[in-house]
Parts: sequence; structure tokens; C-alpha cells
Amino acid sequence: MEERPEGVGKRGVGRKILRILMYVFLGIAVAVLFALVFGFILKWLWNWLMPDIFGLRQISYWQAFGLLVLAKLLFGRFSHHDHDRHDHGFKKGLFHGHADRFGRRKWGACGRGTEEERLDEAGQGAPGTA
Repeated sequence: MEERPEGVGKRGVGRKILRILMYVFLGIAVAVLFALVFGFILKWLWNWLMPDIFGLRQISYWQAFGLLVLAKLLFGRFSHHDHDRHDHGFKKGLFHGHADRFGRRKWGACGRGTEEERLDEAGQGAPGTA
């Protein structure tokens, strides 16, 4: 059995930690870059369109950045791990829970009979009849 020289395993762990720290730093740098770019794009669009269209005054970069944060808080989500959105192309709100993604009815009572039969069962009679 061959023995490793002292410290060989520790260097591998150190390199792994260094690589993880590098990825974290790179991720933060990319996020800051996107925030800067989107802030400047919003500022440019606002200052180009809003004063002429709605008579609003121009805004600074930090006001545009604040609008981005506000819009994200009000309308967006901060997490990409939203399990309700992993629906493989099927919009859950499309059928409002009455049918599966292929359009089949989940509950038999929902699609039972014609409209006239359902109204007769409810004691209302068919539409257009006296």
C-alpha cells in the first residue's frame, strides 16, 4: 500500500473550496452587471418615452433601479425553484382545475349531460321555454 505524502489530500480540498469561492464571486459579479445594465436600460427608456407621452419628469439611475426592485417585489419572483411553474408546457390556470392537461374532465359531474338536462335537474327548465 502506497502512502500519500502529507498534505496532498488537503490541497485537493483547498482547490475545491477555492473553485467554489470563485464561482460565488463570479455569480455575484454577473448579478451586479445585470442589475447595472437593466437599470440603465430602464432609465434610458423612461427618459426617452415617459416625459413625451405622459408628461412625467426624467429619472436618475437609482430611481430606475428602485423601480426595477419595486416591480420585482410586486410582480416577480426571486426564486427559480417555483414548483408550480414546472408544468411541462401546461398552464394550470387554463382549465381552472376542471380538466387535466389533455382536456379530459377530472370529475364526472362537471361534464354530465347537456345544458338542458342540467337545467331540468336544477328545476329551472330549458332556456327559451315558458
